Amino acid sequence: TFPNTNIWSANAQDISRIAVVAHPARAGSGAIRLSVFPSDVAAQRNRAEINMVYGHNPQTDTWADAWYAWSFMVPEDYYDDFKNPQFQIMGQFHVVPDFDNGEDWKDYPNAPPMISIQYGYDDKGCGIGLFYGLQNKKYQPQRIAKTYINKGQWYDIVLHINWSTSDDGYVEVWLNNKPLSDK
Repeated sequence: TFPNTNIWSANAQDISRIAVVAHPARAGSGAIRLSVFPSDVAAQRNRAEINMVYGHNPQTDTWADAWYAWSFMVPEDYYDDFKNPQFQIMGQFHVVPDFDNGEDWKDYPNAPPMISIQYGYDDKGCGIGLFYGLQNKKYQPQRIAKTYINKGQWYDIVLHINWSTSDDGYVEVWLNNKPLSDK
């Protein structure tokens, strides 16, 4: 099972949905398998996820230039339900409550990810997209890049993000060492 620690936490219908497995593995001795079924609900949504516990504040942290990377594979037998299309977030970055000032998730306004990598499909195939933006009355998340993928194949994704509250912020994304986005 996947342990909750001071670095990582997990949300799933039950802990069996998140497991360290020996196969399939991209490299090394294993991988984390996340499983979610249509009726699963965790943290008020249909999800199975792992989360980094600590956060980053571009207004106060001395580092704003950050790199993130992971590998993923969509299984060959993964079912894309064209009658009920749903997106799946494969990685996201969003604001969180200020726990030091007494905020918590129960009282926190619904804040979708500001940057996300999402899996989806259409009549041409399945793929991933890079989305950016807030979802409220003023902003709608925009897909700013997409590419098709093959199920059953491992992909390496790298994000370079310059976190900023002004115009010098950016995100760059590579999939298997090829640019998915422009700066």
